[in-house]
Amino acid sequence: MQLDDKITNAYLQETPIYLESVGFTLLTAANKSIKVFNLENNTREPEIINTLDEIKSINIHSNNNKHIGVVSGGFECGIHDLTGFIYNSNSNSNSNADTNNSQIVKIWKSSSKITQAIFTHGGQRICIGDLGANMIFIDISSNLSNSSNFGKVIDKIKVNGEITGLSYSYSVDLLAVTVADGGLYIYSLSSNSPERKAIVGNILVDKRLALTNELGLGDDDSDFSDLSDDNDDDGLDINDNDSMFTETTNGLDSKKSRNKKTNLLKFASSKTVWNSVGDILAIPNKNFKIDFYNAVNWSNSIYSLFAGDNLHHKDNLTAISFSPNNKYFASISLDKLLIIWDLNTKKMIGRTIIPFIGIDINWSDDKNLSISSNNGKFLYIDESTFKQLIKPKGVTIDEDSLNNHNNRKNDSDDEGDDVLESNDEENDLEDELDRPRSQDLDGFIIDDDMNDSHKYPDGDDFDSYNKRRNNDMMSESTELTDFNKRARREQNNSNNRVGPSLNIRTGWGKALTKPFSIGSTPFDGSDRRYLTISSIACVYTVKTQNTFKITVLFFDEEKHKKYFFDDLVGYDICSINDQGAVFATSGFRKNKGFIARIEYKNHQNGRSGETQWIREIKLRPYEFITSVSVYGKFIFICTNKGFVKKFNIFGRLINIYMMDCVIGIMNNNNYVFTIIKKSIESGYFFNIQNLDGDYIQQELSIPLITENDIDYNMNEIPIKTMFFSEQGEPCIVRNDGILIVLTKWRDINNKPIWKPLLDIQEGISRSGRSKELKAWPLGLFNDSFLFVPFRGSKNYPIFPLLTPMNIDIRIPINFVDPNKQKRKEIGSDFEDDDIDNEEEEDNEEDNNVENPEEKFLRTIILAEMLSDSISNNENDNNNNNNETIEKLQLLSLEYDKTLLIQLNDACSNGDSDDAFEICKLIRDLRALNAAQKISESKSMAGLARRIRNLREARMAEEEDNEMFNKDDDNDNDVY
Repeated sequence: MQLDDKITNAYLQETPIYLESVGFTLLTAANKSIKVFNLENNTREPEIINTLDEIKSINIHSNNNKHIGVVSGGFECGIHDLTGFIYNSNSNSNSNADTNNSQIVKIWKSSSKITQAIFTHGGQRICIGDLGANMIFIDISSNLSNSSNFGKVIDKIKVNGEITGLSYSYSVDLLAVTVADGGLYIYSLSSNSPERKAIVGNILVDKRLALTNELGLGDDDSDFSDLSDDNDDDGLDINDNDSMFTETTNGLDSKKSRNKKTNLLKFASSKTVWNSVGDILAIPNKNFKIDFYNAVNWSNSIYSLFAGDNLHHKDNLTAISFSPNNKYFASISLDKLLIIWDLNTKKMIGRTIIPFIGIDINWSDDKNLSISSNNGKFLYIDESTFKQLIKPKGVTIDEDSLNNHNNRKNDSDDEGDDVLESNDEENDLEDELDRPRSQDLDGFIIDDDMNDSHKYPDGDDFDSYNKRRNNDMMSESTELTDFNKRARREQNNSNNRVGPSLNIRTGWGKALTKPFSIGSTPFDGSDRRYLTISSIACVYTVKTQNTFKITVLFFDEEKHKKYFFDDLVGYDICSINDQGAVFATSGFRKNKGFIARIEYKNHQNGRSGETQWIREIKLRPYEFITSVSVYGKFIFICTNKGFVKKFNIFGRLINIYMMDCVIGIMNNNNYVFTIIKKSIESGYFFNIQNLDGDYIQQELSIPLITENDIDYNMNEIPIKTMFFSEQGEPCIVRNDGILIVLTKWRDINNKPIWKPLLDIQEGISRSGRSKELKAWPLGLFNDSFLFVPFRGSKNYPIFPLLTPMNIDIRIPINFVDPNKQKRKEIGSDFEDDDIDNEEEEDNEEDNNVENPEEKFLRTIILAEMLSDSISNNENDNNNNNNETIEKLQLLSLEYDKTLLIQLNDACSNGDSDDAFEICKLIRDLRALNAAQKISESKSMAGLARRIRNLREARMAEEEDNEMFNKDDDNDNDVY
């Protein structure tokens, strides 16, 4: 196939160019400039953007119509805002091209040459690799225009060799790092500091010699150091043994050939690529094959692409790339050969020579691709040319090769085993998946109990099916069940709607809430969000094309290892505990006929991808799941229609009851706590039930800020998270950062009381940590509050999640204005304002010295929580009970100590009545004796006498009680 007419001269200078695209907008990056082409209108002149003097890579992150590009090369790395340069589909004009808005913002200058820079962590960070073996992570989560916070270095680590390639999977947070000797290392970016997870080995091309010559450190003959492939205008016959890539026996020719080969070796690919789902990594092997590894197991490749000795690449690969739908795969090599592969069959379906040495491939869509050269050109293969390319006549250069290829079609030694024997068989398999299956009850699926003939295609048993699936190398994302396909169709239909789909005419009216998971965060301009964050783990989901990838990441990785899986249905609600996690599709704004999917995974089996059970629930019109909760042996599912369904951990429905619209739910081993809302106008109420459903407290109000909140959305629950404390008390963190706890609720005859425990932001400031630091709540353990720290303009954590921290609780009796604290730090113009200065000094004193009134209130609340837990026998064993009693005794001592401090203050002020009222609150006789001595030391004889009389009366009362108890015992002995 002749492709010369498809070449576009991107640059006048003969320099390598690198490609990125957004739809049919192609961006070519080379030294000093980026050019933007509209591939749908190839007659239009490209836009030009000035950039770095030397370019080695370009990477674009797109989200919510915002497009940011990072370029690197030489010793510099910079950022471009490319939003205004992206063409709309079928449009001859881009949105708002403005060269001024695309001015580069340089974010890093290295002492070693930079080889690549890419976006990581959902576009919140940039990873830079250089020839000094450094990997630098830079935070770009703040606004590009905010130079004070933009571009901070988060981490810098050393790698075992000069970095030549970086490749990042957004869905599983894994970074593939290639070094100069061909070694490949896999790093996990799930935690704040990168952690090396695997060493794949030296399987890529060794580029150390090429890098030495490129840096001018080799002994190449200068006459041949700049050889290019331009002299070979007619292309290269890859079957010619006397080509420039084969050394001759003549001395000069041999040296010329070696130099030529070494010079071109710098274009050999050392960059691996992930598929769009993010679970498969393709690696250009140094033996000219392409190896594929699954992100779960790095010990062996799952398959390789090889077209046979006569048809395959004869030299080092220069670029590889997945098509967006992962159906096709393209590879090019130094011998100017382009091969198109079908990943379903693992077969070569197209093969041709291109007019130059290609160094980069980019797919605009599934049938349009561009290939860049090392000499300022790029080749655009449109859909019609692509169709010709994958026809049989386009497979080979000559008919003899084609015939040989057809004759060897069934030769497994040359081309590997057939994965799917034909398209008809593939369709038969999908038809099999579409057939109704025998299921328990209303769509209840338990893997262990399911009939094998219905569970696996073609009647295979589990082992046969797994073996067949491993041979086929079919990803989980292609194994769509009838439910998955139906959910995808509904998802596509819902994407075409504009505005909310709840209709007032239905009689249901506006939604009172949205789906809520404890500690969840929104997408909000990113391709990922946290489904839940708890003190045990966090669960996040990443958008990948039409599917999602879910990762479960534990804070204690010694107890549980992280795992991830493909989400084909779009789980948007989650709950997790120490044993397992439950996921659900809420059906929010799905209108009628939605079938929700509930899936439970046990952590022990999570890494193998196994699911404990799956259940489908058909929802009523305009009904959706609002919240789920898993703890111990039970799982609770709630809806906006007031249904609360209780399942055991085996997925069996064992109870159901009704209440008003359920906003959120959590449970522990003893109780179920729910938040409900009766109407749009009403506030929020809570219920507490035992696990059998009996009410302990019913429909009592919660002190949440609602309509007074700025930008308050009526159907957004005004809390950040909720959890049970270590003693089993329900706790809520409001949107204003106040932690409140429910006390005196276990007795059905009592009126429970919400009490404030902590102003979280004030607690962070008091602990001496940065004023910019924010907290995402996790839990309350005794008198310590656990949280995840984060920074930035968002009010929730972004990626990655930092290591949890804790602060001591303090009752928020005084408000500390953070603005005044900041104002005092920067000094300035407020020094003359005596009132402000006095307030700031008071605030500073409050931060550094414990307030005895606050400590007095704190000990009361903590003691109430502990004593209530003991009285209701909620401790697991006697040891825990003894520890709780010891804590109560210590709190009692602290209680009296705080009163003595206040007594001393009252005596210093000469207020004997105030002092005596404080003494009435003192419980321990020894503390009363100390109070008497304090009053005597302050020369308050009258107060000392009153305290002595109070102490003697208490002693007499105790003696009477002891005598009464003895008489009682004697009476019992008589009987």
